[in-house]
Amino acid sequence: MSSYSYNTFFALSLLAATALTGCGTDSVTLQSVSTSNSSVIDTQAVDNSFVGESGVSTVTSNPVEISTPVVEKSAPEANPDFVSTTKNANVVIPVLENDNSPDAEIVRLDIISWPNAGELVVEANGSVIYSPHAGFEGSDSFVYQIEDENGEIASALVDIRVSCDAQAGECSYPVRLSWSIEKSDDVTGYYVYHGLNSGDYPDRHWVPNLETVFEIELADLGSHFFAVTVVDKDGQESGYSKEAIIVL
Repeated sequence: MSSYSYNTFFALSLLAATALTGCGTDSVTLQSVSTSNSSVIDTQAVDNSFVGESGVSTVTSNPVEISTPVVEKSAPEANPDFVSTTKNANVVIPVLENDNSPDAEIVRLDIISWPNAGELVVEANGSVIYSPHAGFEGSDSFVYQIEDENGEIASALVDIRVSCDAQAGECSYPVRLSWSIEKSDDVTGYYVYHGLNSGDYPDRHWVPNLETVFEIELADLGSHFFAVTVVDKDGQESGYSKEAIIVL
């Protein structure tokens, strides 16, 4: 990065501004059980009035092979979910919406691993209501299990992100600003300027000479603009360094 000279004896370089801030079918062959070619003999009786020839008729049966498909039962499929909410705000999670049960209806939903930082309520329609503990901010999770009419089961993880409410001004975002200077013997310190518009810096922060790093927590989303000046032992202040921009 290029250097910028102020008051002819300072060369200040603004180095960086950094935001610190988831069936098949099997063929089964059934074979009839029989002895080798069996015969059924039909014998006709002859009485005294019969005119003609008596005889016998023979019916022969052979083994028959029958192929019958057997359909395997498919287990239901439970898929992971991810939701987000803000601090102290409940969220309804329709966990069954992305689950599948091809062979039978899902008849049961159980929580088998509970969240650490919130409470759950399972609704009759299969939705789950998550309520974060008061003031909690961070990540939480739970595991649920579904069961179909055939007794087949499946389970899935639900990840939950609980964040601050930016619209309510509850969020803060740490930012670190660093710079360098070629000659610092006559420097007593620096001013870090900050604003929400380029070239307009209503906020000013003093940084002693031994430090060339400044950290600040910002509450507003959007663009933030920074510049640094040098102050010598006589109290004279240089012009602004090159502007640095952070977008939150």
